[in-house]
Amino acid sequence: RHVRGRLHVLCATVRGLAGAVWLLASEPGCDVAVVDQVAPPVALLRLAGVPVVFYCHFPDKLLATGEAAGAAGSASLLPRPRGPL
Repeated sequence: RHVRGRLHVLCATVRGLAGAVWLLASEPGCDVAVVDQVAPPVALLRLAGVPVVFYCHFPDKLLATGEAAGAAGSASLLPRPRGPL
């Protein structure tokens, strides 16, 4: 996940690209790929012709402390209505 406490982003990018390559090799007829947090695999998957849904959630859990952290994290995963309210 890191190299001596550094290079977190580089390691996450390499993991994401390795996952995309694995997906392309193991599931050639994939209907859609869902990518979370790291964007570089999106380009690789799109070049291969795979439709991509990029889901980038904000880690609410890191903003809250104590009991509120669990509630905030759980609430961020609930489905939300689309369109005007």
